[in-house]
Amino acid sequence: MEMIPALEETGFKYVIVDGVHVKPRKENENLTREEIMYKPHLAEYESSEIIIIPRDRDISNAQESGLDPGWFEREVVQKTEKCEGNCLVTTWSDGENSG
Repeated sequence: MEMIPALEETGFKYVIVDGVHVKPRKENENLTREEIMYKPHLAEYESSEIIIIPRDRDISNAQESGLDPGWFEREVVQKTEKCEGNCLVTTWSDGENSG
């Protein structure tokens, strides 16, 4: 969170964050897992803000050794079936470290 002012100051509009690290503010604690994992969020620190895009760790890790398109489609459908409205499924890997 402390990085948000520097990121905003240097012109970043959004960041990808591992979904396990995205936590709702206390007043939003009743969000479903799907609302947390598959929707962008606005994160604020002091007077700065940035858009947080959660990445799906499981699907991202599956990319490590290639993945079957049929499996990917089934996995996305299953993970987002309770999502209301549009869902954003984000995969991301650095190509260097496992996971």
